[in-house]
Amino acid sequence: MIHTGQLEGFPAVTLSNGEVEAVFVPMLGGRLASLKAVGGRSWCFSPGDRLQLWANRPGDPFTTGTFVGLDECLPTITACRVDGRDLPDHGSCWNHPWELLPGDGVGLGLDLPDLPLRLERRATLRGTTLRLDYALTNRGDRPERWGWAFHGLLALAPGDRIELPGVESVRVAAQRLAEPLSLPTWAWPSPRPDLHLDTLDLGPGPTFLKAFAGPLDDGHAAVWARDGQGLALRWPAQTNPWCGLWLSRGGYLNQHTLALEPTNLPCDSLEMAGDRAAVLDPGATATWWVEMCLTPPRNDRHRSVGG
Repeated sequence: MIHTGQLEGFPAVTLSNGEVEAVFVPMLGGRLASLKAVGGRSWCFSPGDRLQLWANRPGDPFTTGTFVGLDECLPTITACRVDGRDLPDHGSCWNHPWELLPGDGVGLGLDLPDLPLRLERRATLRGTTLRLDYALTNRGDRPERWGWAFHGLLALAPGDRIELPGVESVRVAAQRLAEPLSLPTWAWPSPRPDLHLDTLDLGPGPTFLKAFAGPLDDGHAAVWARDGQGLALRWPAQTNPWCGLWLSRGGYLNQHTLALEPTNLPCDSLEMAGDRAAVLDPGATATWWVEMCLTPPRNDRHRSVGG
């Protein structure tokens, strides 16, 4: 079922099937502002005590954004200069309105303002799984380098636990710790007796961590709650062999949040990626997908919808 309405004064599209509800705000970067299973928690992060949305302008730094839920980072996360172009902070998608597309589910599209690329994303529901199918097309006359990261900020609750199957180490890109650990690669999940990354424990004081796991053989990551609720991500590691891990325990803008970020780059900067960056030929289209499977609370798992 698809319902159109308003969310904080912006046109919103709700996709639901009696088991899962997902709310998208096309004008705000195609943002997924809310995702929850029936009877379950909302997984999307929102700063403060209530949801607040506003529109940003092109060129705004990402720190002025709403930080609500999922946006798309393309063609870079960190602002950089590539092929003679200045690419903005967190890419070109998060602060531009997307157009609503016809067809099944919720289809949204955007012509990137600074590159001859078009990104389309279609959301569909099957059972407790929200699937996002992506298509990126080069509409220009020369090959284009690009990076993409699934940039979904998740709300945290006491007792949450991260699961990264098959991962034994992560490469650290940035950190803020009371006692920094200088090693470029950390053992997962505990690089030091006082650090437990899987249980979101970065030690005392305001802290944060950005790291990358991979290359992965299987695209899978999850976060589990004490009451049995879970959000599991699946994606094709052949196209996106890395998983970015962002964890802030008050160390970034006083936020407590987590992001599990399937990506095709082992770094935040398209410029730093160099020859490791994907290249899309003129007229070519790259496709990939991400699935978000929700597990409801234990006491709701056998409850019939509407019961």
